[in-house]
Amino acid sequence: MNVTDNNGNLIAIYQKGNEIEKEKNFLTDNSEEFQFGTFNLPKGEIIKNHIHENQERTITGTSEALVILDGELKVTFFDNKKEFISSIILEKSDSIVIYSGGHGLEVINDCKFVEIKQGPYIENKDKTHF
Repeated sequence: MNVTDNNGNLIAIYQKGNEIEKEKNFLTDNSEEFQFGTFNLPKGEIIKNHIHENQERTITGTSEALVILDGELKVTFFDNKKEFISSIILEKSDSIVIYSGGHGLEVINDCKFVEIKQGPYIENKDKTHF
């Protein structure tokens, strides 16, 4: 499910864990700087051995992925002008990629999650609190 701002710009894509379809499903198109896909494969399925070749890429933002392992997390979204868009609650096995705009996180119930984002992270340049 997509979260967009009032101008239709992509802010985030999230997937409820209990709604992951069968097979391989990429929720992004190939032009996104950070790809997001879900897999629900049967026993014995094989993904062929492979290497991701080095390529020079230009990345202008910092996308962030969260995978909820346990608990509940409220994610609040803001547009690039820091204006409120919406909030969602993520639960165990849900996942999200945040592409742009602002966001805040609130732990609703004790929450264990994994965060993945591009690096390197530069403390005094990468994040502005509001």
